[in-house]
Amino acid sequence: MGSKRRTEYLPISKHPEAREYHEKFDKLRLNSRILNAGGQKISFDSIVAWDRTSILSLLAELQGNIDGQYVKEKTYYTARLPLIQAQIAEIEQKFKDFQQQRINEGYKKPEKMPEKMFIDLLRLQASEDVTTEEIEFLQEKLNEFEELLIKEKSENILACGPKGSGRLQGGFLVEIDGQQVTSLKGVLVISEKTSPYYGLSVFDYREFVAKPWTTERKRKMSDLQKKRELQLKEQGYSNIQLKNLLGHKIDKSILPPFPKGCKNYFEESKIKRAEKSTV
Repeated sequence: MGSKRRTEYLPISKHPEAREYHEKFDKLRLNSRILNAGGQKISFDSIVAWDRTSILSLLAELQGNIDGQYVKEKTYYTARLPLIQAQIAEIEQKFKDFQQQRINEGYKKPEKMPEKMFIDLLRLQASEDVTTEEIEFLQEKLNEFEELLIKEKSENILACGPKGSGRLQGGFLVEIDGQQVTSLKGVLVISEKTSPYYGLSVFDYREFVAKPWTTERKRKMSDLQKKRELQLKEQGYSNIQLKNLLGHKIDKSILPPFPKGCKNYFEESKIKRAEKSTV
């Protein structure tokens, strides 16, 4: 992400009238909690606690909600960027009023703002541009956090295989083996799009995926235990390392496929919607 310095005021040497803009722009970037001079980002550990909550809080203060506001301690405030933009619009309207006034007085329409008005505009434009740059930088960092969360969630999905381990919320199953669960017309269905069991009912998942999987894993654990005991008895030692096959992370390439003969509720719902649209 590059500097948001306005191109119409560049190169600086050819636009002495915009000196106030560049001075304000440089000062704001240098003193920013988020940026520093020269387009380089500040050290994350130096000013702001860089976590997702802090970034969202800063973004709220800078750009606000759809109405340009944010809430702090139960009080509504106008966010910085909308406030600056409103002040710029006010100056532009004042200049239009000034132009009309001069015309009404019988003078030629002025093309340039009065000096003080123009200086105020330049300073506000600098504030607008630095604030926009801060927002874009924070949005980039937020996207990095979101990508990390998605990656972590993806890694947790079926991490130890289809054990049939669920998580309840308010008495209802909302997740099973890291996969999101949704109620579809009264049927609990796996709605995790990255899961190989997307669209499978939780009942079918437990019966035709989790049950056979856990049964087979327990059988393998039992066989290993017997082999180890036999080695210990015959040799006095064993090179078999026992591990909990139901609690150990797996290579997801060995996951069983979507069970044959079982309904994919999302595919069925999609087909019915398509049939209705053709009628």
